[in-house]
Amino acid sequence: MTYGNDPEVPALECRGLHYQHGGFRLNNIELKVPRGQITTIVGPNGSGKSTLLRLLSGLSVPESGKVLIDGGELRSIPRRKLAKLLAMLPQSKQVPENLTVRELAAYGRSPYQSPWKHRASTEDDTWIDRALELTGTAVYADRMFHTLSGGEQQRARIAMTLAQNTDILLLDEPTTFLDITHQFDLLGMLASINRETGMTIVMVLHDLPQAAAFSHHMIALRQGTLAAAGNPRQLLDTAFLQKVYALDASVTYVENYPVIIPLQTNLLTTWRNEL
Repeated sequence: MTYGNDPEVPALECRGLHYQHGGFRLNNIELKVPRGQITTIVGPNGSGKSTLLRLLSGLSVPESGKVLIDGGELRSIPRRKLAKLLAMLPQSKQVPENLTVRELAAYGRSPYQSPWKHRASTEDDTWIDRALELTGTAVYADRMFHTLSGGEQQRARIAMTLAQNTDILLLDEPTTFLDITHQFDLLGMLASINRETGMTIVMVLHDLPQAAAFSHHMIALRQGTLAAAGNPRQLLDTAFLQKVYALDASVTYVENYPVIIPLQTNLLTTWRNEL
């Protein structure tokens, strides 16, 4: 796989982005997503994380401002061409019934196929095989999707997006509904894919320590505004937690993994004493 063009041009960029839906609003979002890295979007519930991801993918359209992909305005790119540049995996776990894992991965080749011809080409098969290999799903390529465990199903869904052969992959809360073992397994897989391919990966995560540990760049939202952006190790401290989450806590690192400890230890002591 070859990903990216000019390393000085961000993979994605927001300029003066404004968006409103119902009572929620994103205000004047200015940010750059570095090329070839893993970027996580974090913030409290309702801060606009998934909304921002939809705007970056083109699934939602801003009221004003613009989203750029590889330096060009996203909204000017035809949908079929955009699907060859960017893949998006939403939170929804719905998958058509009675599909094998390989058949599901083949859906990712849709942007490259004629509406009148659905048979996979040699090139399609090559990218499907590569996607299955990268996600470790080749071993159960012929199994029915619904017979897989939750972690295996999520790997198969990611294989479908990788088969699209895009430079950029967007993931909305990819670890939701997975136990902690499968969460780390999935994040480790994404880190491996990034190292091997150089693909730009942007994902929304709720778990702040996981986001900091598994990303090169972090974007923090609060109440529809950009609260902070940068290297996670440099961002994540007591002041960041107070600003973004209104949480009084300290941050320590155990073998490069952040541990967040509430400073209101008297509340924890009281709770333990009541057990």
